[in-house]
Amino acid sequence: MKVRKYILLEEKIEIFKRFSQTGEKLKGNTVFEGYPIGMWAIQIRSELNRKIKGKEARIGATKEQLDMLQDLGILDRQKEARIDEKIDMLVEWRKKYPKVQIGQNIPEDTFRKYATNEEEYKKLVAEYEKIKKYYDYARNRKSENKLTQEQISRCKEGNIRGVFGFPTQVEELAKKTGQSEENIEHIIIDYETMANFINLYRKGELNDDDSKLASSMLRSLLDIDLGSDSDKTDKLYNDIIKTFPEHDILELYSSEGLEKMINTLQPREEYVLKRRYGLLSADLPTNLRDIASEMKVSGEMVRQIEHRALRKLRAPSKLKKFSINFDEIDMLTEDEREILENLKNKLYASDVIFCKVPLNALQQNSEYYEILRCFSFIKKMNAITEERRNKREQEFLENRKNNPEEARKINIQELGFSLGTRTALRKAKVKTLGDIVQFTQKDLMKKNGIGIRRFSEIMQKIEEYGLTLREETEPLHTTLRIESEVENETTDAEVFATDVVAYAKRRKELKAQEKQAAELEELYEELYEEQVSEEDHNLDDGSK
Repeated sequence: MKVRKYILLEEKIEIFKRFSQTGEKLKGNTVFEGYPIGMWAIQIRSELNRKIKGKEARIGATKEQLDMLQDLGILDRQKEARIDEKIDMLVEWRKKYPKVQIGQNIPEDTFRKYATNEEEYKKLVAEYEKIKKYYDYARNRKSENKLTQEQISRCKEGNIRGVFGFPTQVEELAKKTGQSEENIEHIIIDYETMANFINLYRKGELNDDDSKLASSMLRSLLDIDLGSDSDKTDKLYNDIIKTFPEHDILELYSSEGLEKMINTLQPREEYVLKRRYGLLSADLPTNLRDIASEMKVSGEMVRQIEHRALRKLRAPSKLKKFSINFDEIDMLTEDEREILENLKNKLYASDVIFCKVPLNALQQNSEYYEILRCFSFIKKMNAITEERRNKREQEFLENRKNNPEEARKINIQELGFSLGTRTALRKAKVKTLGDIVQFTQKDLMKKNGIGIRRFSEIMQKIEEYGLTLREETEPLHTTLRIESEVENETTDAEVFATDVVAYAKRRKELKAQEKQAAELEELYEELYEEQVSEEDHNLDDGSK
């Protein structure tokens, strides 16, 4: 039988198709059905290369035949990519599939996110195998020092990763934020920019994991005085407000204003608070035991003093002196609101919001000059809003004084009563000014703890708001006249003997209380504070 020496390209393609069904890999020395198909593939690629270079070629393939050869993988080595072209392909691949790390085993779950069906998935896997070979080739060239610095830089900035490292932008952000390069790369890939990531965090639109990442990266408190002990005053301020800021809020406060308010406390309270938060000296111990031993009191007493000091600083009248509020909109003009909004945006876009950026660096770096100007303006606006707030509150109080119905709703805590008076009224279950005026004069004086002095204090406040106590059948001056006659050992036939004795006993008790009050008032208030602190402590323990 005569064997035909020349086989047409169309017949070769059919033989290549049958070979592809075997699943075997085509090599240069592969023989199939007695045909040297490996050599055929080399010859076809060689002829096509000659044709590409403009030389005479002996192959005349149609476009349909070339497409079939390409699909069968015969032309994979038709034109070997140079190293620069391979780097370009690697960079383009990373841009197209940023979540696929080149060099690893096939990440099926990640590929499934990019592929909408099984056919696309298989095609993606095939592409990845080719790209992985390019990466291995570039990596080996680098290990052999056969890559130029420009090629290495392209690999690095193209985020090819592996031996080429992370892009410069990612490395700088990682250093600035104190986060790993992997976390920063995740932010860049999923949110494109750090600004987008932060804005979504402020809006509360991140998932739980990314929200935790953002909270570990960003400040929740900021001392606009850039104090040297900001880390300590941050903790103190946080303990004063007794709450952690929401993710959409950056709490601003003034450490200088906080220091001034601490100085208004009683000396013992000021000393304990500064010791507990390390504001006196870094060398002094801050634990309860050492402070108690030094002061010759119990550790529980030191804790109560600290608790009392924090509660005093928590009072609205003091808190406003060092807490900065961006959002008192009703106290600002339109122009001032616009300026403050711009300042807030500048602040949120600056490096100062990152926990790892030292605040004192702002004083030494001209790059942050605008931020320093922001702080200066914020202080100025805070002083202006404080002045306007006080004026508005004064006007509000004046309006309430002229409106008896509104005055009745005022809480006794707002009336400026002394501690003893507040305590007596609290025990009498009095909450508002309206509750007080429900008493008659005689009933009010019978309440435990309300003597002549506190009765006068209450009456003065009632008259200040244009109110009166409920009328009683017997005027107060009659009662006082009877008490006076009892003291002079005289009687009035119109008053029952039992009432005279009761009034005399009551008057005697009041005199004894008034005599002791002048000497023990300060001690009484301190003991009351400690008692309330202990009650709060017991409540806290109970809740736990």
